[in-house]
Amino acid sequence: MNVLFSSRIDAFKRPGGDTHHLLQTIEALKTQGVMGYTQENWPAECKPDLLHHFNLNRPELGIELIRLYPDVPLVIQAIFVDYSSVESQSESGMRRFLSRSFSPSTIEWLKEILRTLKAQRPLSSWRYLFLGHAKSVQKLLDYSSMVIGASRSELNRIARYYSLSEEKRVVLLPPIQTHYFDKIEAVRENKELLCVGRFEPLKNQLRLIQAVRNTDYSLTLVGRAAPNHKAYYIECRRQAGEKIVFIDHLDSKELKPLYEQSAAHILPSFFETTGLSTLEALACGCGAVVGRNAEVLEIFEGRAVSVDPLEVASIRKGIEMAIRENDKSREWAKSMADPKKLGEQLHTMYKQIRGQ
Repeated sequence: MNVLFSSRIDAFKRPGGDTHHLLQTIEALKTQGVMGYTQENWPAECKPDLLHHFNLNRPELGIELIRLYPDVPLVIQAIFVDYSSVESQSESGMRRFLSRSFSPSTIEWLKEILRTLKAQRPLSSWRYLFLGHAKSVQKLLDYSSMVIGASRSELNRIARYYSLSEEKRVVLLPPIQTHYFDKIEAVRENKELLCVGRFEPLKNQLRLIQAVRNTDYSLTLVGRAAPNHKAYYIECRRQAGEKIVFIDHLDSKELKPLYEQSAAHILPSFFETTGLSTLEALACGCGAVVGRNAEVLEIFEGRAVSVDPLEVASIRKGIEMAIRENDKSREWAKSMADPKKLGEQLHTMYKQIRGQ
């Protein structure tokens, strides 16, 4: 079986969690003999057996693929991020104005136009601009055979904005790389903290820095600035104390020893659909702190400490609790995010869709 994957047009130029999720899904499917391709490496002479689109917030390439292959079934990996909770509190007056004046779908449509005008990336779909964001998303949902979310909460949230039948909804966590399951080699340090994620207000690194500075903790922050949030990254660096270290990027094998030696991984986001780095941290025996939102509360169910992302004191207290809880959820994470197991589940779903 050959599967053609799509995502946002800049997924590989500006990789994020959705990029990592997509690539790990392709690797997991290889264990089942399923070949996954992106548009960059798709053999032009071949017709896909199935389409799989990642990131419902960015439907542009997805609607182009269903135009090119109208009789090929489609699976959607939702990764349906809600930016409204942080945009309405933004220090940018324009962001606050937009979030309070327009619907989330209209804001996404306007942001895509702005990205194109600023030449941040090429125009991916005239059809998307003509239809608008909401109609483009609904078109994908209507065409799809299955919509996968990381939690029931995520799928229910999609259904509040769009029409999505119950029989199409499937809950499945993303796979993580198997080397995270290997024996722990590093010595864990009780005062070492870690945060892995792109720098943007949604991820809330600034309040984490404020919670940690002038304490006995050392904090390592791994991630690049999101394209439109360089000022946020600069402010994070300005407020950081001497025991806070910034690392631009690390691959997963370089990240593993950091997870292993850290007492807790802190990602006090305003919103996450899954929190891949939290899954990786738990698989390495690291304690975990997450922001309090419905999706992560459902997924981690007490295996990660939840905090109020608006309150620095809550984040600081959460860190103390997570340090005491490290290494207790490792087996759960290994079971839930095992790539072979998830590859088998996804392959079974593919075959059901194709009537095999």
